Amino acid sequence: MGYFETLAKTWFFEDGDGKELFFPRGVKKNGYIVNDSTIKKKIEKLLKLQFGIGFISTFLLLIVVYYIMPEYIMPEFQLQGLVFCIGIGLWGLGSSLWWRITTSKLVRGLPTTDYVPKLSWSDRLERVKVRTKSINAFFLWLGQIFSLIFVVACLYLLYAGSTKISLVAGALFFGFVSLGYYWALIVKYRS
Repeated sequence: MGYFETLAKTWFFEDGDGKELFFPRGVKKNGYIVNDSTIKKKIEKLLKLQFGIGFISTFLLLIVVYYIMPEYIMPEFQLQGLVFCIGIGLWGLGSSLWWRITTSKLVRGLPTTDYVPKLSWSDRLERVKVRTKSINAFFLWLGQIFSLIFVVACLYLLYAGSTKISLVAGALFFGFVSLGYYWALIVKYRS
């Protein structure tokens, strides 16, 4: 089972009667009783597509922000970078609206439920562990190595005399990212 499939399955819950529930806007809002397996498969397919769009949008935005930041580039490219960032943002907004409209069509006519799953911190942590276990270990190690490389690079540039505050922020950010990958690797190998 892939990572996006596991993520999609975490949007579904079972109530005390064994009914399958879907919460398109989070567990704080009313959910829908999904009693048809074909609708559930369509929703899961839609969720995987939305996660893929979100992943690509985030990846492109990170590349743009990193490579087209105004302090690192020539002034004539600043406008292009800004336009590209706005375009990626609009793409993300459009895909979110598309998700909302499409899920509204899929759940139209399904009975709603007042059941709200009570998730304790341990339940939430367990759901995160389930998601983490589905990630390929190669990608976890790759992320860990690259985040550590970024931390070392930021610290080296600070040591070499650079005074840019973004390097401190980068070292802290990628340090926390590295801790997240470390935790994910522990979860992956303890299971």
